[in-house]
Amino acid sequence: MQAKISRSSTNSPIVALGIHEDWLFYIDVLGQHRALQASQLTRNTIFALFGASAEYLQAAWPTPDGSDWDDRKAAEALISAAIAKGVVLPENVGFVSQALAAAAGGVHGDA
Repeated sequence: MQAKISRSSTNSPIVALGIHEDWLFYIDVLGQHRALQASQLTRNTIFALFGASAEYLQAAWPTPDGSDWDDRKAAEALISAAIAKGVVLPENVGFVSQALAAAAGGVHGDA
């Protein structure tokens, strides 16, 4: 089962797949497999993961005054969702690129 990222009952377009060492794995709004490190979960990266949907982000993680979305809370939710899925091997969650999987410590030798 894949973990949906959401602070509320709103269905998230992002799917967390798991974590391996310093890498967090997701499927973004476009269906692309994304491997990111926690330090890469910046406001712009999160915005891109969610398909530039400020409306969703603002609904899921509003700032106290409701005028924007809280990128820190969104990043925490993304990290927590990947951790909740547990440790995975990159190739077992759809990362077929040897270079990417190797960078995340998942593929050794020929595949």
